[in-house]
Amino acid sequence: MDTIKIEIARTCRVFSSPVVAGADEIWLALHGYGSLASEFYQTIYPAFTPHHKLLVPEGFNRFYVKGLGGKVGANWMTSEDRLADIENIHHYLSQVVDLEDVKVNPGGLNLLGFSQGATTAMRWWLSGRSPLVKKLICWAGSLPSEYQLDQIAAYSVATDLYIVYGKSDPLLNDHYIEMAQELVHNRKNSRIVVFNGQHEVQTEVLKELILT
Repeated sequence: MDTIKIEIARTCRVFSSPVVAGADEIWLALHGYGSLASEFYQTIYPAFTPHHKLLVPEGFNRFYVKGLGGKVGANWMTSEDRLADIENIHHYLSQVVDLEDVKVNPGGLNLLGFSQGATTAMRWWLSGRSPLVKKLICWAGSLPSEYQLDQIAAYSVATDLYIVYGKSDPLLNDHYIEMAQELVHNRKNSRIVVFNGQHEVQTEVLKELILT
């Protein structure tokens, strides 16, 4: 059979912190698989201060997390037509930071991604489509498989890269930890942060990284 692909306009949700005069840092935060942007916003917002503009876009795909009703979650992509999803996501994130009322300051943008959102954030950064990134916090998410470790280690070393995960995270394995350690060993301006916890964002740990 033939496959026909078309481009359409669609509406996506972005949750934003209140506008505060003097906000001098912009943070773009990407939620994990099965979450909604509103839920992720509520989880992480206490870690930020009035000096931060927080933007939390929602993944394209919403679905019922269990069965045919009840809790709704969202994700960034699946394995189906993955390359098209990646291109759409990159275009989407670029539009978010280019919003008329979102002026990325000369110091750059800060990126936070949790779980699937961490992989998505790093992939956008590595694509060269993002603005200058000051801090990139990849929280409990795997490295994009299409990039070699040495590519990630050498890319945009002015960016402060943090690999963060819980000591008891059941979704992470020894291979993930080994890859993270090798990356940080070979990359400037990077470090691993391990906390006592599972597959979760801990506000106090995040706050410390934001204010570092």
